[in-house]
Amino acid sequence: FFRFVLFMTEGISVDDELSFGAALASKRAVKTLYKSTIKYSESLKASNSDAITFCNNLADIYNSEWIKQSPHIDIAKYLRYFCATLQSINQAHLDMVTAFNKDVCDPLKNFVSYDFLEMQQAKKKVLNTASECDSTRAKIDSAMQGRKRIGSSKTKPADPAQIAQYERELERLKKEQVENRQNFSLVLAQTHQKKETKLLKAMFDMVNIQHDYHEKSMFMLDNLKPKIKGLEEQIQESSKGIICSKEGHLLVKSSAAMQGGWQKHWFVLKDGYLFSYKSKKDASSADQPLNIMFCTTRTPPAVAGKGADCIFEIMNRDKKKPLVLQAETETEKNAWLEAIQ
Repeated sequence: FFRFVLFMTEGISVDDELSFGAALASKRAVKTLYKSTIKYSESLKASNSDAITFCNNLADIYNSEWIKQSPHIDIAKYLRYFCATLQSINQAHLDMVTAFNKDVCDPLKNFVSYDFLEMQQAKKKVLNTASECDSTRAKIDSAMQGRKRIGSSKTKPADPAQIAQYERELERLKKEQVENRQNFSLVLAQTHQKKETKLLKAMFDMVNIQHDYHEKSMFMLDNLKPKIKGLEEQIQESSKGIICSKEGHLLVKSSAAMQGGWQKHWFVLKDGYLFSYKSKKDASSADQPLNIMFCTTRTPPAVAGKGADCIFEIMNRDKKKPLVLQAETETEKNAWLEAIQ
C-alpha cells in the first residue's frame, strides 16, 4: 500500500490516467477519420481526372467537321459554352481538392501524428522518473542496512556519504517528477483543447470549402443560362422535321391496371414525339406526348415470365419512374428502340 501511495504521489494521478485513456480512444477515432478523408480526397481527384477527359472528348466533338455542318442549330457554339463552363467548374473543383488537403487532411494528420505523440512522450517521462525514484529509494534502503564483510559474518557499517548522495539524487528526481507531472497534465489539457482548435476547425473548414466550391459552380451555371436561352425551343423546332417512323400496339405497365398490371395502348411516333392512345380509332384519348429528344431507352435486367424479352423502358427526365412497355415480339421491341433512339 505504501508503494502504491508513493506511485500515485510521484507517478500518474487517477484523473490524469483516465484523461489519458480517453485521449487514446480519441486518437483511434481521429486516425480512422483521417484515413476516410484521404479516401475522400482520392475520390475527388479521380472525379477531376474524369471531368478533364469528358471535356477533352467534348472538345473533339465540337471541333469536328461533322458538327460544323449542322443545318438548323449551331451545335458547335453551344457545345463550346457547355465545355467552357464545365472546365471552369472543374478548375473550381480542383481548387477545392487542394484546399481540402491543406486545411482538412494535413491538420488531421498532424493531430494524430504529433499532438498525441507529445502526450505519450510526456507520460513516458513521468513513468521513467517514477521508476528512477523507486530504484534510488531501494539503494538508500540497501545502503542503510550495510553490507557483510568478505569472509566475515560481521556487517560493514552504512556509508553516510553514500546515503547522503542517494538522498540528494532522490530529492532531485522528486523535483524533476513534480515538473514532469505538471507538464503531463498540461499536455493532456492541451490535447483535449486541440479537439476544438484542430479537429473541429478541420470539419468547419471542410464545410466552408465545399460551400465555396458549390457557390462558384452555381455562379458559373447561372452565367451559362443566358447563353443557352431558347435552346430547348430550337431543339423542339428541329425535331418537328422528323418523319413519323413508327406506330403500333404496345402494352403499358401500370400498377393500377388489371390483368397483371398491363394495359394495351396504341402508340404513334411522330415529329419527335411519342403519342399514346387508348385505341387506334380513338384519337381523342391521347395522353400527354413524350418529347423523345429528352428521353432515353433501355432494356431492363432479365425478368422472369412470359414476354420478358419484349419489355423495354423509356426514361423521361421530368418523371422519376420510367415508362415500361412490352411489344408483341422481340423483333418488334427492337424496331421501337431503333425508331425512338
